[in-house]
Amino acid sequence: FFGFHGAYSAKNAQTNGMDINPRVNFLSIYGFASASALIVGMVLVVFTLASHPRVPLLRVSFLNVGQGDSIFIRFSDDTTMLIDGGPDNMVLAELGLHMPWWKRRLDYVVLTHPDLDHYAGLSGVLEKYDVGMVLYNGHEAKGSAYHWLTRQMTDTHMSLVRVAQGGELTIDGKTISVLWPPRDYSAKDDNAASLVLGLAWGEMQFLLMGDVPKEQELTILDA
Repeated sequence: FFGFHGAYSAKNAQTNGMDINPRVNFLSIYGFASASALIVGMVLVVFTLASHPRVPLLRVSFLNVGQGDSIFIRFSDDTTMLIDGGPDNMVLAELGLHMPWWKRRLDYVVLTHPDLDHYAGLSGVLEKYDVGMVLYNGHEAKGSAYHWLTRQMTDTHMSLVRVAQGGELTIDGKTISVLWPPRDYSAKDDNAASLVLGLAWGEMQFLLMGDVPKEQELTILDA
């Protein structure tokens, strides 16, 4: 409307002796039409994305965090889970590759065992993301890094839940089973008490082992 009004005004202005370039008004009309087409196109894209049926998909990503482990899982209902955080803030860059930039929530964080190369990166994760629940095996580490991590959880009133063999968590209609360790299990080696999770998705099965040694692996497989 404003573009056409400008062209009409330019024509009248020329008859009154005013020096107005009608080409400028033509560009105004063209710019308005282009902007209108762009807005319509954006609306169509948004409508298409909103109306498209959700494809049932499970994404399991093994993040590149150097030494240590970090696994990111996104379920088809958009529930997210991060298993371990690696040794430093490399995990944040990796999460940025697998999560939309506007998403700042992780529904579940799992700490398989309190070794520095598995939990140190979680400190940065807790600072950047809103975490719904932290699952761990009940074992704790000495040292300032782990103390700071637990303090972050306490200060934010985060849910810290101890899990053990036989425990289950249902997400998006699928069951994640805790296969190791037994509740009263004690070990001198933190690796031997690593949380081991099992996830079945259709014909696919995932066995997420933490750092559990071979002896415990054989015990789990024989169960």
